[in-house]
Amino acid sequence: MSRIFINHIDSYFGSILSDSFRGVSFGSIRNKFADTQDEEQTSNSPLFYQISGTLTDGKNEHLFSNDISSLTNCDLLLVKIFAQDVVLYNICNDLSQIAEAEFVVNALHQEMEKFVNPKTFILVSTCLTWAKTRSVDPDDPDGVFTEDEYRMRRSHPSFRDHLALEKLVVKLGRTKKSLFSTYVVCCGLMYGMGEDTLHFLFKNAWLGEYNGMNLPVFGNGQNHIPTIHVNDVASILIHLVELQPKPRYILAVDDSKNTLEEIVKSISNALGNGKISNITREDALLIQDIDASLYDTLLVNLRMDARYIK
Repeated sequence: MSRIFINHIDSYFGSILSDSFRGVSFGSIRNKFADTQDEEQTSNSPLFYQISGTLTDGKNEHLFSNDISSLTNCDLLLVKIFAQDVVLYNICNDLSQIAEAEFVVNALHQEMEKFVNPKTFILVSTCLTWAKTRSVDPDDPDGVFTEDEYRMRRSHPSFRDHLALEKLVVKLGRTKKSLFSTYVVCCGLMYGMGEDTLHFLFKNAWLGEYNGMNLPVFGNGQNHIPTIHVNDVASILIHLVELQPKPRYILAVDDSKNTLEEIVKSISNALGNGKISNITREDALLIQDIDASLYDTLLVNLRMDARYIK
């Protein structure tokens, strides 16, 4: 039976991912791609994943605290981590998790010779680590990027720590794959199932709280934003855990390639009055609900193709 650790299991993404794993029997996806069934799946009753993780506030006695500021808590975290088969860290929207994820992946790598069973570390990162990447085609400066160009990616200045951790995770997974394997899943803007990044737009379209009920578009709105439904990300991660594919860097984006204006217009049509208003980027920063991370995400301009998940 596979044991899965998920950081911030009570967050928007963590709760959806944990629920998705709980709905899948261990080995069921792998058996669809194999000629013979997993021995553990030949029993009368299916086996399911065991899920554990940290909480955003650390106030659940059934899960351990995500506070690793002291040596005692660091040790507690590692005790829990070393008992897992798969360790999954999402760093898309929480900068505090970058240092924790780095601490954990380094510890796993250092102790891998002591593993009784192989372990896998999966980093869920953001497409902002590609934000300043230049196209290899001079005739198409806004070209479409794929996983094949991941070594040439250049991050947004505010996401350099994300990029550094991505590189570290890939590097550590090359040492001895039979004992310790690593993956980086680079995601577009996640949407759906209650919303996270796009919550501001959905809320204001429904309530009509901004600028006379017109939904704001930052700048000219012609920048392309990579997106993906959060359920699709969960499905990709489940398949990754079950199938352990060869590619270690995977893009998780859909085929939409919509502009910011198209996204905002669609939300306004569905929930609001169908109207949008362009505002300057400077004015966007003055909106109370807009933080730097959301601002950077909604202004990214990337077109990406995910080859490995198709």
